Formats: sequence, C-alpha cells, structure tokens
Amino acid sequence: MVNVANLTRTAPPTDVYTDLNGLNRIKQEKSDDKALKKVAQQFESMFINILMKSMRSANAVFEEGSMFNSSESGFYRDMYDQQLSVTLSQKKGIGIADTLYKQMQNRYLNPARAAITQPSQERFGQANAANPAVEQAPASGTNKFNTPEDFVNGLLPLAEKAAQRLGVDAGYLVAQSALETGWGSKIINDDSGSSFNLFNIKASRDWQGASVAKET
Repeated sequence: MVNVANLTRTAPPTDVYTDLNGLNRIKQEKSDDKALKKVAQQFESMFINILMKSMRSANAVFEEGSMFNSSESGFYRDMYDQQLSVTLSQKKGIGIADTLYKQMQNRYLNPARAAITQPSQERFGQANAANPAVEQAPASGTNKFNTPEDFVNGLLPLAEKAAQRLGVDAGYLVAQSALETGWGSKIINDDSGSSFNLFNIKASRDWQGASVAKET
C-alpha cells in the first residue's frame, strides 16, 4: 500500500500540494526557462488531479454501502490524490508538461520562431460569430489532432483570448477541453463540418444559437 508520507518524502519541500507559496516562487525565478518548466509542471499537476477526480466520481456508485466508504476516508483519499498529482508531474508525468513547456518556450522565449511555427487559426474556422475578439474565417471540414501536442499548440492561442475575456487561466480551458473531447478526437460534427464545441456542451431548449443534432 502506498503511503502519502512516502510520496512527500520523495519530493522536495516546494513540491508538496499543501505549499501555497509555489506560484510566488515561480514569479521570483531568475531564469525564465526554469519558470516556464515549473509552470508547465503546475499545469500538468492540476490536469492529473482533474482526471483523478473524474475517475473517482465514475467509481462512486461502486462504493455505495461499502464499510470502507466514509467522509473521513474520502478526505484522506483526496489528500493522497492531490499529492500524487504533484509527485507524478515532477517525474515523467503524462507528457503534458513537456508539450506545454515547448509550446510556451516558442511563444515567449523565441518569439521569432513562434511567428513561424504558431499554428494557423484557420483550422478552427469560426467558433463564435458573435464574439468580436475572435477573427472570422470560413469553417470547413472536421478538426483533427494527431497528438496531444498538436491539440495544445492549436487551441492555446484561442484559449488565451477567451481567458482574457473570462478572467481565468488559459491552461484551465485547454485542460477542460482536452478532458471533454479526448484531446480533440471527439468534437461533435455533422455533414456540414465541425460544431467547434470544444467542451461538448449540450444545448438547452432556451439556446437560440447554432447547434448540431447528434445521437449519442
């Protein structure tokens, strides 16, 4: 059985999930490159934690009536999951940190290279014609992402614009979209093309905008 104490001992003190000063230390980092790496690791840690919460929720039905299921056990399990997310991100992780670091490195540390390698927003067409902050482009075909890196590189520029209007971190938007669409592999579409529904949000009866009907 894995012990939470063992996890915290294998990680430096700054990598314990209860440390609230981790982001402040990143701001004080003298090396921009090291700061970007730490930001990417923080993002991956949060993403892993979201995945673990989703998996725990999916298994909740099997825990009903179990003598081992209680608010106390859930409390300590959540503590374990949060620390495990931090520890995994500090090691090999699941690859998101490396992908995000490379993307941010090109964008913020190598602006000249970013101008060449930054993906065109034409692949997304126009997700929201009513939003003046997003450039309009003709929409055609179905969006395809061959790798998680392809997904992050393509979506992050648009997520940053949306994040500015919403007042949130762009990383959260990318992470949620990756979770909902399977890294862009399950974006709903019909004969006319992609729905650009990057969060697979279902339209209610009150919704008056464009929508795509799809049987699930």
